[in-house]
Amino acid sequence: MLALSVANGYNEQSNEHNPYLITPATILQRNDVRKQQVRGLVVEAISKKLLDPYEAADKMVIWMQENRYALGTIFKYRSYVPKLYRFCRIPFEQEIYDESVRLVRKLTETQSKTPTPEQTKKLLENPDLRTRVLVAATISTYARINEIVQLKLSDLSLELKPARVTFRSTTTKTGKERTSFLCARAADLVKRFTEFRMKKGDSWVFPGKRKEHLTVKSAAEAITQALLSLGLNEKSEKTGRYAYHPHVFRKLGINISKRAKFPWDWVEWLAGHELGTQEAYLPTVDEAAETWDSLVEPKMTAFLNGNPNWAIA
Repeated sequence: MLALSVANGYNEQSNEHNPYLITPATILQRNDVRKQQVRGLVVEAISKKLLDPYEAADKMVIWMQENRYALGTIFKYRSYVPKLYRFCRIPFEQEIYDESVRLVRKLTETQSKTPTPEQTKKLLENPDLRTRVLVAATISTYARINEIVQLKLSDLSLELKPARVTFRSTTTKTGKERTSFLCARAADLVKRFTEFRMKKGDSWVFPGKRKEHLTVKSAAEAITQALLSLGLNEKSEKTGRYAYHPHVFRKLGINISKRAKFPWDWVEWLAGHELGTQEAYLPTVDEAAETWDSLVEPKMTAFLNGNPNWAIA
């Protein structure tokens, strides 16, 4: 469930609390007692009328604007607050909420850009093997970065053709296990990166500190630095965000596969998107693998190798 904490309240840097603001500082984690306590304080303060529910939500929007949140994110959390109020049985009027809490239009502020074949080839020549694997695996599997960094060595089936990657249900956005594929180039990089640790019996594909997996932040920073090293540093004047960022590689892989005539619903399925009743008509993983190897593999390999004519390869 959504948790709204006190602005400048619970965070990794400070224990200070400002009782006049609420902010989507975090999504509640069931095992995080402190975040539960902070949410409880906010709800209690509003319930006892120490905080005005409308003013608190309005100041949340202001706080998010000042901290340069994307308009779409502000729009989303503004719509979440009434749900929190209803769940916690906090009295409020939706009409008054709509009038009192400033509305931020949901607009696309930064136009993301995907690298060209030549730029992608140079990325895969980066001196850091881990960064090369992160980029290639994200493109090939269409996975989210948080799903990639949580991969275990036991999730890899590199001996198959095409190589397969299983994303466990505990790591996916939908809560469903799914399997995606690695093109030959990506599979080769993954094999080189994990071969030694496979023999040692390690757990994570991307190990981090304290025997945990690599963090999303560290993975994103590594990819961002690789992009910047190629001069891909274009920014939005309005938001200051980079047009080339780690999340564009998932989109790139999806676009390559659709242009390769791989069925669009199969692509969305492998990417971990909900398809509703359409899921009843999806193929088996083996059937999808055979078609993917025939249609997508040659196009994706050509793209990763920098071939500008990859679409007709």
